[in-house]
Amino acid sequence: MEQAVMFSLDTILIDRQGTMMHVVINKAYMEKLKPIIDEEDRPMENNKILNFLPTTTLKKIKNIEDIPKHSFKFINTDMLSERVNVNMYLSNVIGVAAHIGHIEEIRTNFGLTKIRDTVLLIE
Repeated sequence: MEQAVMFSLDTILIDRQGTMMHVVINKAYMEKLKPIIDEEDRPMENNKILNFLPTTTLKKIKNIEDIPKHSFKFINTDMLSERVNVNMYLSNVIGVAAHIGHIEEIRTNFGLTKIRDTVLLIE
């Protein structure tokens, strides 16, 4: 199988407040940034975009514990309907949560574990 050629890398930055921003890193700059980029990204809703250039300077920060590693938004079904055939934002639908039960502790072969009964409508 032929290996894909990358022209740029699209990624997302998340700050301490959970604000997400779309970032584009050009091919010429990707190798320099590769060691510090954690690629767990998807396009998201934000009217701003950062464009990393070869002149961009980055500084690695040390205290990142209070910056969320992941982020997502729940949207209502009306907004989801508006996004049908619109590829501007990623809308990943698993289903509609019909029931979310309380957390219960049960005994298994491996010891005590916590479970939650959840019902998703997927059709």
